[in-house]
Amino acid sequence: MPSEQDSDELEQVERRELAERLLSQRMDRFRWGWQFVPGQQRALDPLSRPVLLATEFGAAASAAQLGVLSRACAFGGTVLGGAALALGAVTGTPLVLPGLAIAGVSVVGGGLATAYARWREGAERAREGARVDEHDRQRGATAAAVPRDAWQPVQAPPDVNRTDVVCGTWDGWAAMIASTAGSLMATDRSVVVLDLTSHDVAEDLMRLVSSTGQQVPCFRFPTLLSIVDLFHELEPEAVGRVIADAFAVLPGRSGSAEIRRRDEAIVRTVARLIGGPLTFRRLAAGVRVLQRLSESGAGSAQIDGALSLEQQLALSRVSHEFGRTPQEIDELTFLVDTFEMLAGNDGRRHFDAPPPADEEPTVRPAGGQWRLGLTVFTAPIYNNDSGASARILLYRFMEDLRYGKPHETDDLIIVAGVDRLGRDVLDEFSQHAHNAKVRTMFLHQHVPPLEDAQRMLNTAGSVTLLMGTSNALQARAAVDLIGAEYRFVLSQETQNTSESLGSSQDETIGQAHTESTDQQRGRSFQFGLRHGERLPIFTRNSGSSRGTARTSQWARTRGTSETTEHGTSITTSRVFEPGVEPVEIETLPRTAFIALNKVHFREAVMGDCDPGICRDPRAVDPQPERPRR
Repeated sequence: MPSEQDSDELEQVERRELAERLLSQRMDRFRWGWQFVPGQQRALDPLSRPVLLATEFGAAASAAQLGVLSRACAFGGTVLGGAALALGAVTGTPLVLPGLAIAGVSVVGGGLATAYARWREGAERAREGARVDEHDRQRGATAAAVPRDAWQPVQAPPDVNRTDVVCGTWDGWAAMIASTAGSLMATDRSVVVLDLTSHDVAEDLMRLVSSTGQQVPCFRFPTLLSIVDLFHELEPEAVGRVIADAFAVLPGRSGSAEIRRRDEAIVRTVARLIGGPLTFRRLAAGVRVLQRLSESGAGSAQIDGALSLEQQLALSRVSHEFGRTPQEIDELTFLVDTFEMLAGNDGRRHFDAPPPADEEPTVRPAGGQWRLGLTVFTAPIYNNDSGASARILLYRFMEDLRYGKPHETDDLIIVAGVDRLGRDVLDEFSQHAHNAKVRTMFLHQHVPPLEDAQRMLNTAGSVTLLMGTSNALQARAAVDLIGAEYRFVLSQETQNTSESLGSSQDETIGQAHTESTDQQRGRSFQFGLRHGERLPIFTRNSGSSRGTARTSQWARTRGTSETTEHGTSITTSRVFEPGVEPVEIETLPRTAFIALNKVHFREAVMGDCDPGICRDPRAVDPQPERPRR
């Protein structure tokens, strides 16, 4: 039975192999996961058919039969020659020479024929072997060319520099971060993860990178805010901008330009007069001097050890410029309370207690925020400081993106848990990141409101990835996010059957009687003299005729008819329905996602971001990176 130590070593080996496989695939664009593509047809079995056709073999067997026949002929000739010699010896006939000739020719001819048959048999066998090898090679190539099941990488188009991940679980987010950041991890790139979820969603990626021997610095805020100097590279004006912008978007703040301007002026003045390191403990002490509480015993005790006497005197000289109105007094009180809360959130000592002798008062991230490799910052937005530490860290990076040097390579920054930051903050952050040539990935725990989703998601240069959720309301909102499409559906089917049985009888009886009478009368007189006679001749003729015609007609008709009718009618209508159903979103696996941008993907792409898929033999390696200019 394997021990616990052996199990840990085996787990470390597997994690190292996965990290080497995942981090070695250098890419120039996002790879969110893999898409399972089934093969179009089954591969052919090379043993299902004969290797060669019947007409392509058998020549070697024919050559072997020729050798047997030649040996038989040589043996027969030898026997015939011997018989001739024996007959000549018995009868005294001179048959010696013919017998010897027959025997010699038979032996020599048989030997030559046998040698030729053996050579031909060997040549034919070699030729048939070559045909078999070539046939097997062709069949193997054909079988390999048949499409098989494969995991194709789901990559972003080259013009995509922002990814919005909506919904999902913490485990799903951890897999998405590991797959995406692992595809862009390189020696000349910086990958930064801002974890605002308090669930350590970057822990898996940190373990993978650490298994390869690389150091992964992780700064946890607000625990380290009292000793970490976030502003060591910034001018006092920049420190004022960062803190004013971060405090302007805190819950309960109006965010007006007047309040932001007042906060920036106060922090800029304090930062310029006290100098570095600009920790929150020292900033709180400086604002308290401006609040004119340094004369009291409590104020002096809180400031003691944080500021020198010269710094306190410099602040006292300008204290008259602040706190002249009730609004400014309230703002000074808010800044003091917020700075003290941030300075005392480390859980190890209070802000007014001096640090131990063996501990440095400030710690600076090695190489800055944009060091090469992976850097993780965790600042939960759901804590007792109302998300002030998370917003300060976010605007600290935004200051680098806005006024820092453009990055030479496509670095990546991932912000997990951005639901409470607001649309305007995310748009401003992504715009500055785009100008600085830095790619961004935002992970939203919930589907943004409809107006924010329409203006923020799937905009130019961005793709939205939808992950599963078990919440019914979120699933419905996700369906609206995917959109609807036209479909042709069967809306009505009608079947009619009618039968008509009828009998009709028509009878027509008619009689026609026609009678006609024709009567004619005529008379003729003839008067003349006979030839040669003088006596007159008189002739009289008379005649009459009468006719009658009668006609009778009669007709009768009868008919019968019978009719049967059957009819079926189908109606198909075009409807506008959601592309997916809410139950499909609720049943998605934890690591599954759907790419929604129809500008880059003609249809919704289903993928899986499990990093372990890269070790599957069916996983297809991505295309090599294009050379950079």
